[in-house]
Amino acid sequence: MQSADGTKVYRNVVFDLGGVLLAWDPPAFLAGIFSDRLPQDCPLELAQATSLPCWKLLDKGDISREESIALLPAPFNKEDYRRFVEGCLPYFMPLPAGVDILNQVRAKGYRTYVLSNFHKEYFDGVYKRYKDEEVCFAKFNGMTISSHVHCIKPQPEIYQHLLQDHQLLAEETLFIDDSEENVAAAQAMGIDALLCKDHAALLQEMQRLGAL
Repeated sequence: MQSADGTKVYRNVVFDLGGVLLAWDPPAFLAGIFSDRLPQDCPLELAQATSLPCWKLLDKGDISREESIALLPAPFNKEDYRRFVEGCLPYFMPLPAGVDILNQVRAKGYRTYVLSNFHKEYFDGVYKRYKDEEVCFAKFNGMTISSHVHCIKPQPEIYQHLLQDHQLLAEETLFIDDSEENVAAAQAMGIDALLCKDHAALLQEMQRLGAL
């Protein structure tokens, strides 16, 4: 759908969580969790574990934390990994610039949704903490969380869940994510998508599109 001036009209804006609305910075999380071992003995190499199957299967909701720890390959230290996995939750803090964009989107009357790869325990925690403040999860029209639907971005299936479960039309939907791969996957499904690496640049691009 287009407006009279030719700009595209969106009805739905979909937000990723980590890197868009909430902090997601594994090295910084590790520095906080292992602050007692800074600077020489902080296991910053564990940031790499977030791209491994042991972490991705937690994102999918297919395994428990204990199973994830068992799957951690050598040479990573399993007890350090346990401490990392169990210690991340307090560090998923709202990003003020992202929340400001979310509030502008809500004020414009768009329907808002979440599409995010998130461990079940982490999502339960952030939802409880920010249900009615800052991110205000209770105000979203719907949420598609990887650990709830057992698939993850950039798999096409999770975008299908988003559209089908919430009865959205791809051509009326704008998606915001901090991963180029996830943005490309959304675009392949016919969903317009913007990369968020800098919130000021994101805001400018949304204004250029006429979305804000």
